[in-house]
Amino acid sequence: MRLFVAVPVGDEVRAASARVRASIERALEQLKSTPPRLVWTIPRGLHLTLRFLGEQPEDRVPALVEAAHEPYPFAPFVLRWHGLGAFPSPRHPRAIWLGVGKGARELGRLELEVARRFGGLTTGETLDEARPFHPHLTMARVKTEAKGLDWPAVLAAAEVDDVSSRVGHVGLYRSRGLPGGEGYEEIGRGRLDG
Repeated sequence: MRLFVAVPVGDEVRAASARVRASIERALEQLKSTPPRLVWTIPRGLHLTLRFLGEQPEDRVPALVEAAHEPYPFAPFVLRWHGLGAFPSPRHPRAIWLGVGKGARELGRLELEVARRFGGLTTGETLDEARPFHPHLTMARVKTEAKGLDWPAVLAAAEVDDVSSRVGHVGLYRSRGLPGGEGYEEIGRGRLDG
């Protein structure tokens, strides 16, 4: 079973993602060349991944669900979202994301707790092997390039500023690998209780 640990985002972020998508799609419609192909994350599939657990054997899932249910020793907190960016770079994006401002430090502490809690229960990378945590919300994957497209200008025009969401729980999710987050299902949840 393919699993990840994440915090959900609220309706304000979902509405902002719809505005970003509309802005970028308007810019792409004006291209004289063939536009790039983007796969957008569906609004209900939006989440901020804390840790990707990858494929896990079925017999390990009950222990992971039990770990997910354990309360987290942190008080609920607010995230402020702003700024669009892209991996690996704004000029040649493969993923378009929304950044986290306020609340990033709290997310970092939560991510460390998730890594500690789930690290000994899963196959895959150890805590020492994990890449640095860069909190972001993936909004779209860019599947093909477009010649002559000024991605930095397109992203700047779709800028998001001062959108917030509350982090009150952490979810354990199953992914069925469908495009845009269509197949995400929460199978476990632990509340922030600090």
